[in-house]
This record gives sequence, structure tokens and C-alpha cells, in this order.
Amino acid sequence: MKRKTELSLAFLLDLLGRDDHNYSSCMLVNEVGIICLSGEDEDMAGRNKLISLLTDANPNHRAIAFSFLYLIDKEIPALAEFRVRPENQILLDMIDENLGN
Repeated sequence: MKRKTELSLAFLLDLLGRDDHNYSSCMLVNEVGIICLSGEDEDMAGRNKLISLLTDANPNHRAIAFSFLYLIDKEIPALAEFRVRPENQILLDMIDENLGN
């Protein structure tokens, strides 16, 4: 997967915690996921952010975070917790179809 920006992981994480920018929040989550998937997340700050997004109010953030975490490590306990939450069932149907599960 190719990134859309050259922003650092630290800057992306900072932007995700703010509303005073012109970036799409979904694009920012996607950028963090690509960095994590590529192995450039040495201190696991990006992975931890993705895990925290599994309970985000925005369903798109939850879906993107789940998809990247699933590709990184299917055994992350937070993924099993995500799967049992009723509010995620529609998302999971879409995610599972796209991930070929």
C-alpha cells in the first residue's frame, strides 16, 4: 500500500488528537495503518493508537483500525473484543467480505 502523505507517525498521531487541520481523519488513520503494516512503528505508538480507535465513535475509524490490526496480527486480544460488540456487527460483515474471511 502506498501512503498519501510523507507526514511522520508522530505528526499523524498528533493530528488525530486534534480538529484544527484540513486532513480527512479517515486518511490519517489509514496513514497510521500503512506505517504499522510496513513495520515502521518501532515503539508501537501507531499500533496502540489503532487499538484505541477500535472503540472510537466514528465507525469508519473503527473499521479502518480493525482491518489494519487484523493484517498486522490476527491474535491481538482487542480484535476479539471488537468482534463481540453488537455495534460492530455491520462493520464486521463488510470487513470480513473485504478481507476474504
